[in-house]
This record gives sequence, C-alpha cells and structure tokens, in this order.
Amino acid sequence: MNADGKTTTKVEEATTKVPSLAFFGLAIGAMAASAALVLGGRKQLGNFVGQWAPSILIMGLYNKVAKHLAARPAFGS
Repeated sequence: MNADGKTTTKVEEATTKVPSLAFFGLAIGAMAASAALVLGGRKQLGNFVGQWAPSILIMGLYNKVAKHLAARPAFGS
C-alpha cells in the first residue's frame, strides 16, 4: 500500500526530472544576486533574496533523496 497521496506522488515525479546541479546553481545565483543588491544599496531586498538560498538547497536535498528512494525497491517487496 502506498502511503503517499496523489499530490506528493506528482511532486516527486516532477522534482526527480530536475538535475540536482540546477538547485545548486539557483542557490549560488540567489547568493550572488543578494550580494549585488546589498552592494548596490538595496539592503532589505538583498537580505530577502539571500534567504532563498537555504530553501533552494533544501529543495535540492529533497530532490536527491526522492531520486535515491525512487531507485530502490519498495520495503518488504
């Protein structure tokens, strides 16, 4: 029996198609954009954009775990 709902299954199917390096690149881009905004005098916006990086990296970690678990046979099979 599958414990995941339809929405979770759809999200995992979509995220496993995205390369893990894409999440890393987006996080680096957010950090660079944040630094540019802060150096350009837009400190509040720079801080806001800078807070995206950890969230993007966590999404990348979820992506990696979902790919790893999808490649393994189901428990108890």
